[in-house]
Amino acid sequence: MQLSSLNVKIFKDFPEIQVSFAKGNFGFELNGSEKVLGERKEFLKSLKLEQYELATLSQVHGAEVINADNLKVDFLQPETAEADGLFSKKAQLFLGVKTADCLPVLFYHPRKKIFGIIHVGWRGAESQILFKAIQELVQSYAAATQDFYFYFGPAAQSCCYEGQHRNFVQDNISQLKALGIRNDQIENSGICTIHDTRFPSHRREKEQRKEVLLSIIGIRG
Repeated sequence: MQLSSLNVKIFKDFPEIQVSFAKGNFGFELNGSEKVLGERKEFLKSLKLEQYELATLSQVHGAEVINADNLKVDFLQPETAEADGLFSKKAQLFLGVKTADCLPVLFYHPRKKIFGIIHVGWRGAESQILFKAIQELVQSYAAATQDFYFYFGPAAQSCCYEGQHRNFVQDNISQLKALGIRNDQIENSGICTIHDTRFPSHRREKEQRKEVLLSIIGIRG
């Protein structure tokens, strides 16, 4: 397990929000349960999160984003809830997704205290998971679009990602702009996981890959 030092600036005015990233053997579907359990415990300890809840998902490349407040949360057990995104208004709860070329999108609405995280691959971009999730939050919580802030983490970028979906990161930015989100509300890391070997990549490592990038966001409270 190795923490990743990413200089996230978009949330700097909101000290209540914590975001962290780490590379490791966090996926029960890729590794033996003993190894995964050990690295998950190490991750919590390294960030002093042992007393907090951390919700993750069985990601299915779908279009569903769910309220984490309704989940039974245990980061030290295999995930049972199937979806590709989480949101919450609950303090002392952290939300996470696992990626290895797909895009982790972290977001926060400081006025409504809504935070969330979404796993977006090319299928998710095609099904507009990000657009639909933010649209639903706007409608359900009267959350004004001008008060959202977004961070796009490391993902396969168009410099290395081939085929018709090579611009899927930019596609997600376009979806946000269609909702009225401004450029200054979005920070894109621009890091390409395919050629930057600090990060796991399914396309680079193929069947040899055992690690994922775990991205988390939460309010310590």
